[in-house]
Amino acid sequence: MNCEQMSASSRGAISVEACKQMMAAQQAYTAAASDPSASRPGDDKLTCEQIAAEMKQQPLTPPDKAKVAEAQAATDDFKTTAERQQKEATELAVKQAAEESVVSRFVPVNAVGAAESKRIEEEQKKQNERMTKEQAPKAERVFNSLGDLTGDIGKQIAANPRLARLYQLATQKRCTAAQLK
Repeated sequence: MNCEQMSASSRGAISVEACKQMMAAQQAYTAAASDPSASRPGDDKLTCEQIAAEMKQQPLTPPDKAKVAEAQAATDDFKTTAERQQKEATELAVKQAAEESVVSRFVPVNAVGAAESKRIEEEQKKQNERMTKEQAPKAERVFNSLGDLTGDIGKQIAANPRLARLYQLATQKRCTAAQLK
């Protein structure tokens, strides 16, 4: 899938530019990690703690604080909206279940029950459409901010194949963030 297709399938949540930044970073990482100069004898025997110690020796520029703050704010906004929407969806489901129960007990006519089911389905559809529309720009903001950070990190990894190899080893050994601190 190319970035234009990915952007279209995400309904714009992932911009073409953010996709290209992420793909370029992944390609840089793959190329750097595969660079023969990145490997050292005994790499396969390194522990997570040893990998972390060597990572700390690598030159690495911390990410731009403003970009990190934007990524965090975007993620928090997305999460807050998702939590609110989940609460709304639960409230609607409870309300609809109660309404459907009342209709099924007191109105035994199939046509009435079918109409009630159709009304509920339409109400859910409208809610889903509204929520998707509301969340789309928030998702786009998250992906764009993460794409921006990923692009910066990709440049550093491309310039330092050993760092890429260490990240690869940490992934292969399933090192946790706590182990890599």
